[in-house]
Amino acid sequence: MQHRPKRNSRRRKPTPVPFGNSALIQYQQADTVVRPAGLIRRREKIAERCSCENQNHKTVLAETKILSRGGHIIAIYSMNINIISRGKGKSAVAAAAYRAGELIKNEHDGELHDYTKKKGIAFTEIMLPDHAPSEFYNRSVLWNAVEQSERAKNAQLCREVRLALPAEFNLEQNAYLVHEYVRNNFASRGMCADICIHDKQDGNPHAHILLSMRPLEQDGTWGAKSRMEYILDGKGERIKLPSGRYKVKKITTTDWDNRDNAEVWRENWANTLNKYLEHYGHEERVDHRS
Repeated sequence: MQHRPKRNSRRRKPTPVPFGNSALIQYQQADTVVRPAGLIRRREKIAERCSCENQNHKTVLAETKILSRGGHIIAIYSMNINIISRGKGKSAVAAAAYRAGELIKNEHDGELHDYTKKKGIAFTEIMLPDHAPSEFYNRSVLWNAVEQSERAKNAQLCREVRLALPAEFNLEQNAYLVHEYVRNNFASRGMCADICIHDKQDGNPHAHILLSMRPLEQDGTWGAKSRMEYILDGKGERIKLPSGRYKVKKITTTDWDNRDNAEVWRENWANTLNKYLEHYGHEERVDHRS
């Protein structure tokens, strides 16, 4: 029995290339280069592995398809959404202090969070709805107010959105990009938003956006996340239980926790990013669909 000689193939076993919390699979070719910026010069095939987790709308991670334009450098879309919860030992004050590189005391537990030595804080901004108290422009006041408004040991304190920013943009361009996205998707819907852009000049600029989860009333006080409503029978009467209590259901006061929001926010980020890529004369485009 004759055996066919083995052919020498230029293609080697795929090697994972770290990128955020997921990975891209790079086929090792002489003309394929992965740059620290997360930008890729593509001449040969690059396969993508997408990690997407969505459990109770607490964590969403997505890497989109890479758009190839010959040998041109292209941008990669990355968006991560998660909840900062007291039940997991997290603090909104600590999260804000770390991302902004500031010293903030948590009035809820008295702990001091000092991240003034943190490097790479390129830009910070707080955006508020029109009816928010003006003192909330102070980061310490804002997040301590959030901490004080939540009494439960397992309270969800804030939502974080993390965005990869185009390395092709300068800081001013990225700041305008993130500002428009946050204004249209979060602040305009009543959320308080704390924006921090990190850039260590290593080609990996990104933005952290902390969002309040409790709505503000028109007088500037914190409102309820949900309320209880009686369930009625066919005659419009309350349904009494054997315990003597009446059957009720929980009604959320906002749609911020709607599971469909993740897909909407992802699509809107892609659209906003593509708008700015075109405005600043870049041919690259991103696609939020994984």
